[in-house]
Amino acid sequence: MFRLLKPFARKRSGSMVAPLLCVMFVTSLALSQEATTITPTTGPGDLGTTVTSHGHITQITGGIRPGNGTNLFHSFNQFSIGPGDTAQFQNTTPTLTTINILSRVTGGNPSSLSGTINTMSYPGANFFLMNPAGIVIGPTATLNVSGSVAFTTADYLRLVEGPSSNSGIFHAASTETSLLTSAPVAAFGFLNSNPAAIAVQGSTLTVQPGESISFIGGNHGFTSIDPLTDATTTVPDGVTITGGHLVAPDGHAHIASVASRGEILATNLHETGNINGHTFTTLGALQISQQSSIDIRGDSGASIRIRGGHLVIDSSTLSSTAGQISVDTDSVHITNSSEVKTETTTAANAGHITLNAQRDITLDSGALIISSSRGASGHAGDITLQSHQGNIALVQFSSVTTQSEMSSGNTGSISINAPHGDIRANDSYVYTSSQGTGQLGGIQITANNLLLQNSASVQGNNLSTPHVAEPITITTTGRLNLTGSAIIETGTTGPAKAADLLIRSREVVLSESSMLITSTISSGEAGRLRLFTDNLQLTDGARLSSGSLVHPVTGESPVGRGGSISIEGLNNPGAAVHIDGGESGIFTDAQGSGAAGDIFVGASSLILQNGGTISAKTTGTNHTATGGSITINATDQVVLTSGGSITASSIVEPETSQSGIANAGNISINAGQHLDLLDHSSITTTTQSPQANGGNIDIRAIDRVRLVDSTISTSVKGAEGSGGNIFIDPKVVMLEGSNVTAQAVAGAGGNITLVTPLFLADSSSLISASSQRGVSGTVTIQSPTSNLSGTVGQLVSKTSPPQVLLQNRCMALAGGEQSTFLLAGRDTLPTEPDGWLNSPVSMEHLTGESTEQASSLKVRSKSLNRLSAMTERKDKTNILSLRQLTPPGFLVRTFATGSTGCPS
Repeated sequence: MFRLLKPFARKRSGSMVAPLLCVMFVTSLALSQEATTITPTTGPGDLGTTVTSHGHITQITGGIRPGNGTNLFHSFNQFSIGPGDTAQFQNTTPTLTTINILSRVTGGNPSSLSGTINTMSYPGANFFLMNPAGIVIGPTATLNVSGSVAFTTADYLRLVEGPSSNSGIFHAASTETSLLTSAPVAAFGFLNSNPAAIAVQGSTLTVQPGESISFIGGNHGFTSIDPLTDATTTVPDGVTITGGHLVAPDGHAHIASVASRGEILATNLHETGNINGHTFTTLGALQISQQSSIDIRGDSGASIRIRGGHLVIDSSTLSSTAGQISVDTDSVHITNSSEVKTETTTAANAGHITLNAQRDITLDSGALIISSSRGASGHAGDITLQSHQGNIALVQFSSVTTQSEMSSGNTGSISINAPHGDIRANDSYVYTSSQGTGQLGGIQITANNLLLQNSASVQGNNLSTPHVAEPITITTTGRLNLTGSAIIETGTTGPAKAADLLIRSREVVLSESSMLITSTISSGEAGRLRLFTDNLQLTDGARLSSGSLVHPVTGESPVGRGGSISIEGLNNPGAAVHIDGGESGIFTDAQGSGAAGDIFVGASSLILQNGGTISAKTTGTNHTATGGSITINATDQVVLTSGGSITASSIVEPETSQSGIANAGNISINAGQHLDLLDHSSITTTTQSPQANGGNIDIRAIDRVRLVDSTISTSVKGAEGSGGNIFIDPKVVMLEGSNVTAQAVAGAGGNITLVTPLFLADSSSLISASSQRGVSGTVTIQSPTSNLSGTVGQLVSKTSPPQVLLQNRCMALAGGEQSTFLLAGRDTLPTEPDGWLNSPVSMEHLTGESTEQASSLKVRSKSLNRLSAMTERKDKTNILSLRQLTPPGFLVRTFATGSTGCPS
C-alpha cells in the first residue's frame, strides 16, 4: 500500500503540488486505516475473540460457545468500522449450528460504524452488537447478515429459553459475571439511569426477507469523530434516524429509546423490571427525519414497533403492506408531509396502524396516516389514534384515511380517542371511502371537546359497495364545535345505504356554514342523523341536513330515500335548541323519486330566530317523493321570531302524467308551556304537486299559542289536492296581525280547529279555510270566551312607581270631588303606599248592640295617627258594616268631599 509513495519521494524539484498531493494522500489513507478499530477484550472478560486485519477486511474468529450450543459470544475492547472496510465474522466451525452471534464492547468508547458487517459464513445467524457507550452508524454503513440484526446500548442481554427455564445473562461490562447459555435473547436490560444514544446517519440498512432490524438505545447524547472528515460531531439524545433507510422485507423493525433503568422485551418492546427490580420511570426521545424511511413491505405478518418518550417523524415515511405499525410512546409529532401507511394489492390484508400515546398526538403540515386496499381482495387495515391523557391535533392539510379502490376488500375503520383531552382538526380531514364491493369501515371519535375548523371534515363515503356502511360515531363529554365551513358527513353513491351519523355531546355548536350531513345521490338511502345533546346552537348558515340529491356531475335523479334527523337530550327533559340566522337550520330534502326524511326534535326549549329554519322538503320527480314530517316535543317553550320558520313542503314536477301525488309532510308541535310566533315567523306546509294533499299542522301547548305578525298555514297549489288541516289546542290563543289559513285551489280547503278556553284576535288577523274552486274547509273555534275586543292591547313592560299613581289620584280629588274604588274580593283591600290599612268591621246587625268589635283599625289624620283595639263603643251611633253596603264579592271605599284619604 505504501509503495505508492516512493515515486513522489524521489521527486526533488519542480512544482510543490506533488509533495502536497503526497501529504493529502497519506493523510487520507491514514484516516481510513485508523477509522477501523476492532480489538478484542483482554484479561478479565476475555471470551477468546481473535481479530486479524487483511487490508480493508478485519476477520473475527474464536469467541466462546457454551456447550457447543447455538449461541456464539464475542467480546471487544473497541469496535468501530471505517468507510469501505468490513468486519467479517468468519465461521471456523461450520459443523456447529449458530443461531445468535452476540458481541459486546467493553472499552468505554462509542462504536462508529461506517463500513460493512458481514456474518454470511454463519447461515441464518442473528447478529447482536451491545455497547453501553453509544453507537453511531454512518452513511456508508451496510449489513451483510443472513439473520436478524440488533444494535443496543443496553447493559446486558437476558437469555431465556422458556417461561420456566433459568435465565442466562450476558453483561456488557467485563467486570460483571455473565451466565452464558444457548437460550435466545429475551430482553435488553438497562442498569444506568441515563443510557447512551444510538444514531443512524444517512445509511441504508437492509436485512434478509423475513428478518428483523432493531435499535434499542438510551437518551444520552455524546460526541463522536466523523471518520470521513475527522471532525467531532455531536450525537443527539435518544434514538435518531437522520436521512437513513431501514429495510426489512416481510420482517420487523423495532426501535426503542429509554431514559432510566429497566428492561425492554425483545419480541414486543414491552417494559419490565431489570435484574435489580427497577422499571422504567422515563423513556427516551426518538426522531426519524430528513427523508428517512422504514420499510417492511411484504405479504406476511411483519411489523414496525416503536417504543419511547417523545417521537418525531419529520419529512419521513413508515410503510408496510400486511405488517402492523405500532407506536407506543409518551407523545407523537408527525410533520412535514410525513407518511405512516399500510397498503395491500393482493389477497393479504393491509396491516393495522396504531398510535398509542400517554400525552399529545399531533399531525401537521401535510402529515398523512393511511391504510388502503387497491385492486385487491385483501382488506385495508384499521387505524387507531389513542391519547390517554393528552390532546390530538390534525392541522395544516393533515389527514387520517382508510380506503379501498377497485377492490373487493373492506375499508378499515378509524378510531380517534382522547377521553381526557381535546381533539382538534384545522383544515384537515378524517376520511373513509369504499370504491369497490367491500364494506365501508366506520369512524369513531371520543374526546372531552372536539373542534373542527377552517374546512376540516370527518367523512365516510360509500361510493359503490352493496354493503351497508358502518356508522360515524362522535362522543364528547364537553362540546362539539364546528366552525368555518367544517363538515361531518356520510354519503352513498351506490346501492347500499350510507353510514348513519350518531353524535353524543353535552353541547353542540355549529357556525359559519358548518354542517352535519347524510346524503345519497343514487339508489341507496341516506343515513340517519341522530344527535343527543343538552344544548344545540346553529348560527351563521350552519345546518343539519339529510337528503337524496341530484348527482352533481351526471345530473341524474336519485331514487334513494333521504335520511331522518332526530335531536334528543342527553338528560331529561331534553335539549335546548337555538337556531339563529338565515340559511341556518335543520333540513331534509328529496330531489329525486325518494321520499324526504323525517325530522324529530325533542327539546326543553326550541328557539328559531333571524331566518332560522326547520324544513322537510321534496322537489322530486315522482309521486313517491313525499315530503318528510316534522315532530317537535318541547317541555318548556317553542319560539319563532324575526322570520323563523318551520315548513314541510312538496314541490314535484312529475316525470309522467297523473303521477304527481307527493304529499307534503305533517308538522306536529308539542310546545310545552307556550308557542310564540313573532315578527313575520311562520309554520307552514306547502304542496305544489298536481294531485298532492297538503300536510297537516297539529299544535299543542299548556299555556298559550301567540302569533304577532306571523302565519300558520297549509297550502295546496296543485290542481286537485286538498288543503291540510290545522289543529291548535292551548289555554289561550292570541292573534295580532296574524293569519291562520288552510288553502287549496281545486280541492277541498283544509279544516281549522281551535280548542281553547280563551281566544283573542285583533281586527287585522285572519282565520280562513278556503278553496278557489273546490269546497272550502270549516273553521271551528271551541272557546267559551272569544273576541272580547276588537283590539288586544299590549301591556307595558315597565311599571310606574305606586307613589306616582297615588299622587295622580290625589291631584284629581283636590277639588273636593268624590271618587270610588271597587275591588273584587270580600273584606280585603291591598295596602296602598302611604294609604289606608284594611280593617274588616264585623257587625251582627244594623240596630245597635251594646258592644261591637274590630281589630287593627288604623285611623289617620293630620293630628292623629294611632292604632287602637276597639273593644267597646263609647257612643250609641250605629256603625255601618261594609258588608251591608256591597253585594258579595266586592268592597267599596268612598272618599267624600274634603276627605279624600290623601296624605296632607
